[in-house]
Amino acid sequence: MTLSEDAPACALLLLPPPPSSPSFATLNAAYGPALKTALQDCQSRSSRASSPIVLDVAIPSSHILVHRSGPRCATYAPLQALISGLYKLVCVIASKHVINLDDMDTNGVDVRVIPIDYPTRSSATGLEAKTEDFEGPLVSIQRLALSGRPWEKLFAVESEQGLRVCKDFLGVEDSSIQVKHVQGGIVQHTSHDSNGGQSITDAKAHYSVAVGGTFDHLHIGHKLLLTMTALAIEAADASPRGQDRTLTVGITGDELLKNKQHAEQLEPWTMRQRRVIDFLLAILDFCPKRHSFHDNFITTTYKSVPGPNGHVVSTRLASGITINCVHIQDPFGPTITDPNISALIVTAETRSGGQAVNSKRAEKDWPALQVFEVDVLDTEQDEGRGLLNKEADDFRTKISSTEIRRLRAKKAQDAST
Repeated sequence: MTLSEDAPACALLLLPPPPSSPSFATLNAAYGPALKTALQDCQSRSSRASSPIVLDVAIPSSHILVHRSGPRCATYAPLQALISGLYKLVCVIASKHVINLDDMDTNGVDVRVIPIDYPTRSSATGLEAKTEDFEGPLVSIQRLALSGRPWEKLFAVESEQGLRVCKDFLGVEDSSIQVKHVQGGIVQHTSHDSNGGQSITDAKAHYSVAVGGTFDHLHIGHKLLLTMTALAIEAADASPRGQDRTLTVGITGDELLKNKQHAEQLEPWTMRQRRVIDFLLAILDFCPKRHSFHDNFITTTYKSVPGPNGHVVSTRLASGITINCVHIQDPFGPTITDPNISALIVTAETRSGGQAVNSKRAEKDWPALQVFEVDVLDTEQDEGRGLLNKEADDFRTKISSTEIRRLRAKKAQDAST
């Protein structure tokens, strides 16, 4: 895997299967040492190169996928708990060890959590696979290894299971990637009799899912929100032939943000849209460049018509999923103009917005959206109370656009005096 001239430096951390109950404490015991080493190593390399670095963190998730024949949303809750817990652990470690997670800074580490279907039951491992086999965010370890991503370094966890994951990854094809072994932790396992999610009889397949927000200075909280939106949509290989699948991201227009704190530090809509799509493609597009249909795997179109939600940047993957980034000019966006949307992803902070959307849809006699929630990453829980005041402040700059703008405004002011 060689680094192209225009690609950021990349590294991959392969984690062993998670503890049976992925609380913050068990995830920290299992992965804390490995994450700390990988983050510090990437920060050091980023500082030396004066450019940001990508750290992909692959986490086995097969124990959650026990109901593979049912709708994907049946596994939403346990997948959300695992991915949010891992992102929160990244933030806590970065805060304690002064690691910059802002990928727009010259010494930032851009962390992306990728759930992998491991050990996989898939038999298709070669490049002859169908286009839908290259769609994330949940991919097999074979797909991950064949993706051709420019990882310069692979962090392998020194444990029996960690080394097995590394061996299976490297066994897919010959690679010159540098392997660095990192300390393993304590992983507590019990029998996985239940996936802890929604029952299959209650679960509904969703082919059009929406999420909305400002997405200013894209941070860990945004990454969790976007990842879980992608995981609420039915997978390509589980969808009826010819079924359209749409991920709609409503991005607040610049004109609605004029009264935001430190508004002068806000990124323009075009930049916020570009960063949203860049992250989504990073977790959805695993098509290797050498594949015959790589050049046509992604197509982008632009639509701009008068009226609300008229400006749309539409990105379609050959696997059959379309990402619509919509310029929204009101609190509802396309959720009350597109009857095909069937699910909405929110946080606890925006839960009331989901209720308001369904009230509007009821006025049109449209079916209510199923509302899925992601955790709010904060320092109010027990694990966050161990942070010193300065560390807690640093934590907030990693999960709050307002705090990021405040910090940037302060830097700008200090530079001008």
